Amino acid sequence: MRSHHLRAAAGGGLANPFDNMSNFPGASRVGSTDVIFYRQSGTYSFTDPNGGASKFRFTTVGGGGSSTGDSYPYWFGVTGGGGGGAARGEIQTSQTLGISVAQGGYSPGASGVTATQVDQSWTVNSLMGVFNEHYRVDGRGGVSIVKASDGTWLIYGTGGMPGLQGYNSGIYGNLNSWTNGIGYNNRNGGQGFWQNGGFGTVTSGGGVTVTNAYTEFGGTGGPGAHQESAANPPHPLEGTGSNFGLGQPGANTTYAGPGGGGGADGGHVYGSPSVAAAGGAGGTASSLNSLLSGSGYASVGGNGTGYSSQGNPSTRGTLGGGCGGNAGDNAATWLDSFSAAEGVVVVEFLGF
Repeated sequence: MRSHHLRAAAGGGLANPFDNMSNFPGASRVGSTDVIFYRQSGTYSFTDPNGGASKFRFTTVGGGGSSTGDSYPYWFGVTGGGGGGAARGEIQTSQTLGISVAQGGYSPGASGVTATQVDQSWTVNSLMGVFNEHYRVDGRGGVSIVKASDGTWLIYGTGGMPGLQGYNSGIYGNLNSWTNGIGYNNRNGGQGFWQNGGFGTVTSGGGVTVTNAYTEFGGTGGPGAHQESAANPPHPLEGTGSNFGLGQPGANTTYAGPGGGGGADGGHVYGSPSVAAAGGAGGTASSLNSLLSGSGYASVGGNGTGYSSQGNPSTRGTLGGGCGGNAGDNAATWLDSFSAAEGVVVVEFLGF
């Protein structure tokens, strides 16, 4: 990373804006680099202390998608949650910008669902409900946003959506019926039926010009373990060969939130030839994590149940990563109450 430790310049008074972090309440600096980040859900103000002379690059990542329970006592693997979408762009302005960091999606239990089965209302709202600023929409993560002073959304990444329990045919049947054949496609930027990651958008407006735009879809969560012979219609991350039917890893990303791994359980065997089912690993966000290197934080998807060791519980993911999928026949996980990973907004100082 470049370092611009400038104390003065021709014309006088210009200094590295991050040398005085009191100008950026709520943000943390990555060592002495030109990178700061906001990782706790909420809203913040961002003003260039150099009066608009500084150029910044903003990276927004939406909140992670949650996962459901396994409908105990009936065992089903659960797909990993989708990662938050990412958007990046450069801004040079004297305006005070708004920054919003997204909440992570809620599990059904955290949303108040009490039925020990797939809940249609919770699912449809998670996949079809309107965006609600940085707030979650049931199992879908909120939107991380950079706004102009008039409220115009300039750079934003939407939240990942939840992974669901069941075999592919069952999930497909429910979603096909409940969403009129759309599946996750209504809130994933048009990726397709199965992809549960968010998306990113960059636009100029409100008197602010955004340049060098970049967007990326959030990582898709890996499918859970299953016993279907053909997995029809197949999940795009379905395993092949001897890995078919096992819980699969979540998708890796560059800057967006990675997908959570699919769930499995050591009490069941799957695949051809049959092996003890293992959960999938969560994905990683390579370039985002490079930006944050040295901060103690990284963006990863959660691991599915059983990953690394049979019986291990799923994990939730971090910094926009999707939740790992649940599964198991010895515990009621449907009503577990938890939140997926919050999003993140990263700001780089590029110079004058």
